[in-house]
Amino acid sequence: MACKSLSAPMMLFLSVIALSIVISDFVFTQDLVLNGNITNNGLIRVRRDVVNNTTSAVSVSGTGFVQLDRNVNDHLIRSSSGSYPISFTNLRMIQGRPVTAQVDVTVITSLEIGTATNPYTAGGNGFDIGSRTLTISGSSSYHSSSTAALTFNNGTVVFNGTSAQSVLNRAAGVTYGTLTLSGSGAKTIQSGGIVTAATLSQTGGALSVTENLYVTGTASVADLGAISAGKIFRLTNTATAGSITSMANTGTGTFENAGSITVTIGTLSSNSGTINQSGSGTIAFTNDITNSGTITTATGTLDFNGTGTQNNAGGTISITGSGNAYFAGDIATNPGTLSFNAASTVTYDGGAQNIAVGVTYGNLVASGSAAKTATGNVTVAGSLTLNQNINQTTGALTLTSTTPTNVSGTGEVVGAVRRNHNFTAGNNYRFNRADVYIATTTTPSSDITLTMTPSTSPTSPVSPKFVSRKYTIAPTTMGNLQALQLYYAVGEPQGGINEAKIGVRSYNGTYWTKITNPGMTRTSGSGLVTYSGLNNSLASAVELGMFAIDFRTVANNANISTAAGWDENQMPDSEDDATIAHTGVVTGNAPVSVNTLTVNAGADVTTNNSAGTITAASTVINGAMTASLANVTLGAAQVASGGSLTVASGRTMSATSLINNGSVTINGSGQVTNAISNATGASITVGGTLNVLTASAGTFVSDGALTVSGASGVVNVGATGVASNLTVNGTLTLNDANAQLNVFGNLEFGSNATLNNDGIITVGE
Repeated sequence: MACKSLSAPMMLFLSVIALSIVISDFVFTQDLVLNGNITNNGLIRVRRDVVNNTTSAVSVSGTGFVQLDRNVNDHLIRSSSGSYPISFTNLRMIQGRPVTAQVDVTVITSLEIGTATNPYTAGGNGFDIGSRTLTISGSSSYHSSSTAALTFNNGTVVFNGTSAQSVLNRAAGVTYGTLTLSGSGAKTIQSGGIVTAATLSQTGGALSVTENLYVTGTASVADLGAISAGKIFRLTNTATAGSITSMANTGTGTFENAGSITVTIGTLSSNSGTINQSGSGTIAFTNDITNSGTITTATGTLDFNGTGTQNNAGGTISITGSGNAYFAGDIATNPGTLSFNAASTVTYDGGAQNIAVGVTYGNLVASGSAAKTATGNVTVAGSLTLNQNINQTTGALTLTSTTPTNVSGTGEVVGAVRRNHNFTAGNNYRFNRADVYIATTTTPSSDITLTMTPSTSPTSPVSPKFVSRKYTIAPTTMGNLQALQLYYAVGEPQGGINEAKIGVRSYNGTYWTKITNPGMTRTSGSGLVTYSGLNNSLASAVELGMFAIDFRTVANNANISTAAGWDENQMPDSEDDATIAHTGVVTGNAPVSVNTLTVNAGADVTTNNSAGTITAASTVINGAMTASLANVTLGAAQVASGGSLTVASGRTMSATSLINNGSVTINGSGQVTNAISNATGASITVGGTLNVLTASAGTFVSDGALTVSGASGVVNVGATGVASNLTVNGTLTLNDANAQLNVFGNLEFGSNATLNNDGIITVGE
């Protein structure tokens, strides 16, 4: 059967359907499909997608632009299968549809995001690279009239040009996931808001921070240049790592570490801006610095661990809170302005270093491998830690804290340490070392400078037994001394001094005075001399010296058989020198044994207890000594002009030798085994028995008065087998018929001698 022909209306209807199908298919396939590399020297306007339809990378080269400019459909830069990248010489996006990169994109010459006549105003994510990499080798721009977002926070954007490049930015700022800057071209940041990157890597081309730049994760910068005025390069408090190989901030902007991490700066060749460790972390300068701007922290750490000269001329290094600064090199040569809060800590931790002077430190630490040197005044408001010595060659190290124990460590300050603050009684305020201190009565605004010089003798030593460490003192304002501790080193005690017998004296420029007090205590040895229980004024003192102690009576009527009778508040022993300096001094119920005993003129001592004997290796009597109820053994004895020695009946005086220039009265017994002399004007009166020169033959020369008194008076010169002699140049008197003089050698009278003999003289055995 023959087919009927279609009517005209039916044919028109079918045509419309067919046309609709074609149009619909055209609308959804408005893509630029690349099946290989192409060259474009004109303009390719793409209404929808750019598609890599191969299984490898493709490129659109040439001088022309690929322009994504649709206002109806979104744009994708994609691969038809897989994730094969696309490279554009020039890429532009304008008008109002989002562009999403689903593959890695490279723009070689120019990336334009909006133009002056056609801004890019897409809503939503705007230009979104997802987790892909956008590589920009040439120029890029985000036109100021554009408003679309740049969604880079999950991907990587690489600027790797060999010519100058500007990092994409917009008024509202841009957040990058990974921002990588490489190639030799200098890098700046396009004007706009804050540029934020989770990861920043810069390996080539100096980065100049021309807009605010924040890093929230890791930053690795090879070459950081100028930071523009009012701009900041900040590692936020979430940052996990940061390093700058070389920094030359010739701008006045700020580099900031706001986190708790350590950020290293390899070389700081210049800084005219601010470097701020605002968080609790550390900025570590691993090489020498040159700074004319500000390097600062509040609670963080600044570590200047370059070992050479740190040049801060014209610059400021400051700690405004409780932060720390470490210097391993020489900041003292060009210190600039150093400003440290009282709660801060500055540590010099290198080798031999100079400490910056004319500076007030909070807490100061001398550490590292060698001693430090200060060539001028230094002030420490907090604590001083001496893990190394400080040689204070001129000026003084001044401590202003009222904390007594604010000096610690095993080192010392060689030179002057001044404490200038209120002193409170009962506190041992430390000076040149942790174990050198002075305590005084409460004194507002005390001002004491103690200068310690090792291996140096005190001025005009009063004894060959002293410590060769000099302490000068300048008590501008000082209360009475209550306690004291001085240090000395091995090898400094001189003259065979017994270290348990070292005491302290003060010098007023003319004479030395003992620092003692009734009831005080003293200990010495192992490098320390310690006193407590004092109440001495040092107002006129200019020096403190360590000498072998001697013992002196404390008051009239003192009992020297007890510790309380002596100024050392302890009993002397046979190594000690002792002085009777008062009247009415007595021995009690314990013997007294000393090395040397001196009885001062006007002073006197009496043995008034049978147990209170006196024994000395040598004795000098300028005052009076009486052996009343106990014996005395005097060693090499001298009785000075005006001095007197009296031995009561029943008591014994023994001496190895006797030089008499005063008065000797023996009513008990006396024994002088070796030399004896009786000077012109002196007198020896014997009412008991005196035996002299009994050990070996010698001559007793009496130029003064020798009297054998009473019926019990006996003088023996020599002994059986010891032919000692007596030469009389003065007066010899025997005033009783029973008085005896026995000379076992020769008896010789001088030309001016006088003999008054009522007794018995025997010459020879």
